[in-house]
Amino acid sequence: MRVRRAKLGVASLWITHARLGFAGVAIAVIAAVPLVHGQYVQYKAARCMDQVLSLRLGQSTFLDAQRIGHQFGGTQQAFDREGCSAESCVIAFQFRNTWLEFYRLSPPTELDVGVSVLHGVVVARHVNYLSAAPGAYASIYITEQEPAPGTPNFRVHVLTTLTGEPKKATVSLTSAATAEERHRAYSFDLRCLGRLGGCKERSRIFGSALPAGG
Repeated sequence: MRVRRAKLGVASLWITHARLGFAGVAIAVIAAVPLVHGQYVQYKAARCMDQVLSLRLGQSTFLDAQRIGHQFGGTQQAFDREGCSAESCVIAFQFRNTWLEFYRLSPPTELDVGVSVLHGVVVARHVNYLSAAPGAYASIYITEQEPAPGTPNFRVHVLTTLTGEPKKATVSLTSAATAEERHRAYSFDLRCLGRLGGCKERSRIFGSALPAGG
């Protein structure tokens, strides 16, 4: 009888440990899925940015922009009621850490990219990157167009919090901007999209776009 009870006790203990082990694995898998998704979003966003920045303003065509749109799930938006066509169209992309945000593993983080086409050629690109981390909200909006008389090739406007911390930067540049200026404009850290906990440092959103001391 004692032997039987001992065997039953061992079996019960084994079942308990097995259940706990299974539960632990299940929790680990559930926790890993949002992180893997975030990493994929980050990877896809980085590849899309590389392709969008490779477009040459005033030279790349509507078909070039469409190709990137098909590759990265872009949506076509019309300038007017005529609809989207080679004559006028904006191809837009959105990347968001949806699952990390849903499970409250990271603050909302989003990258929006737009390519403007007019008369068959790419004339502008637009980027908006933001992190809504509590107490550290930050966003940067970048617009790049062809050079125009009287328009500086690079400028930055910064909005600050009541305590003087930068919270929003608007960067305007033209295709005539220097390589250093282009690097400053697009130096934001896309790892915020896939990172557990997101980015609580505003500097990762602004990169080196802000003026010295900004």
